[in-house]
Amino acid sequence: MKTMFFLAIFGVVWGQLVAAPDAGRAAASIESVLAHDPEDQTIWPNQTSRANGDRWLVENHDRIRQMRPRVLLVNFSNEHDEAHLEQLVTRLRVAVAESSRYHGYANAEAPVFLQYEIFKIDSYVCTGGNAHFPPNGRRHYDLDNTAPVLSTIEDWRIGSGPEGRDVAKPFTNAAFSQYREMAPDCMGPWLVYWRQNMPGLDNRQKDADGRPMKNWWPFLFY
Repeated sequence: MKTMFFLAIFGVVWGQLVAAPDAGRAAASIESVLAHDPEDQTIWPNQTSRANGDRWLVENHDRIRQMRPRVLLVNFSNEHDEAHLEQLVTRLRVAVAESSRYHGYANAEAPVFLQYEIFKIDSYVCTGGNAHFPPNGRRHYDLDNTAPVLSTIEDWRIGSGPEGRDVAKPFTNAAFSQYREMAPDCMGPWLVYWRQNMPGLDNRQKDADGRPMKNWWPFLFY
């Protein structure tokens, strides 16, 4: 699979990382603004406001001199390690920070206004996909991807792993290949396999309270 590291900015998903015009200068600017007093009301988030959509942002718009929102990074690519992700994200943070320097191309002293800070880096493990997307689906109705992704679909809510966690295993389209002739229409082969992992007769799944889950099939006829 291609590398898939995404960070949503201004409602746009950035799939390509572009180096800042002067990465060294921007990186230095970033480091200079990381430490701040949480009571400083000219920086957001702060002790008073820390959530997107907070009314405080509207009421204090003109007071804000710098924004440092925290982001959760999710690694969708099983073929790259966390170090690779950190390298790519650093380039993206530098580029966005440089972008927020008003007329920075002409003014070397222009301050960074928007500096994303990393809250957490997590690896993405797909649970079970949905009717349109197998766990490794690259687009709607993708039945042909041979690239593996980690998925817990076959152990969903069974908890066979350490400390009762669902076991994640590499998933590819080979999982449902035996049903291609039986159900050739649309997403048929995937849906046969997908439904076989729903709680059925004598299933081993447990609900959020640890109780045995009911067979789902009768619910279709309630």
